[in-house]
Amino acid sequence: MKNPQHELIEQYLDGALPPEARASFEGQLAADPELAGALRLYEVARAAVEMQSLLDRREALYRRGRQKLHWRKWWWKLLDRLEIIFFKQYADGASRIRLGFLAGIGLGGVILLFLFIYPDLINPKAAPRPKPLAVPKEKAIIAFNTYFKRYDLRNTLGANDFDSLYLQARAQYEAADCATALPNLAALVADPQFEYRAMAALLQGNCLLEQGNAPAAIEAFQLVPPKAKGPYQQARWYLALAYLKLEDTEAATAVLREIAAVANHPHQEDAAKILGIE
Repeated sequence: MKNPQHELIEQYLDGALPPEARASFEGQLAADPELAGALRLYEVARAAVEMQSLLDRREALYRRGRQKLHWRKWWWKLLDRLEIIFFKQYADGASRIRLGFLAGIGLGGVILLFLFIYPDLINPKAAPRPKPLAVPKEKAIIAFNTYFKRYDLRNTLGANDFDSLYLQARAQYEAADCATALPNLAALVADPQFEYRAMAALLQGNCLLEQGNAPAAIEAFQLVPPKAKGPYQQARWYLALAYLKLEDTEAATAVLREIAAVANHPHQEDAAKILGIE
């Protein structure tokens, strides 16, 4: 929760202060070592956020490049295999198309197409198996117990506004002291202007779910907005687990299908396993 001095620091760093106010603030910095130290901490925190953003972008580009290279390698291998299959190589280096082989493949393709259009010719009673509409209710609790793990804070940034209550709540959460952390997290979530409200709501829901209060956990997870990106993805995963805890398989399935459809979601594979998607 910000105070006027912190807001003044932010305006100074953003270059939003008028010339007179900026000169006055710089005079305060020269006379107040504590204020100057707070300014330096702000600068370090901002630099850390920017560095994390750059690292995330670099990691995304690296993964995208590896994926393209992976598929290109398989494409090259496929072309090599097709050349071996469809072309006959001679000792003098010449090659000719295997016309008989191609004719056989073409005939087989026509037969398969005919059977695809008229499947009743082979099995009149055959019918496609419908996909399940929801996770089986008898597997809901099993899935929850298998996949629920406390959210790991080690790879996330802390607050950069020197909010002692938030830092205290994070420390209590990391120490697995949810009973003490919950009142502090509730106070932070109640402040709509708090900069890290999304993360506080995620931790609050996590603690409530760990304590067995799934309905209250669902309310907390639903407070995390989509614009929060990383916290939002985690909140959707824990929301699905909370529905599984309540054996509300229809709601859990809807959220799990949403997660399974997001290529870069950290829990995409887990969601697919619960749904039985191969």
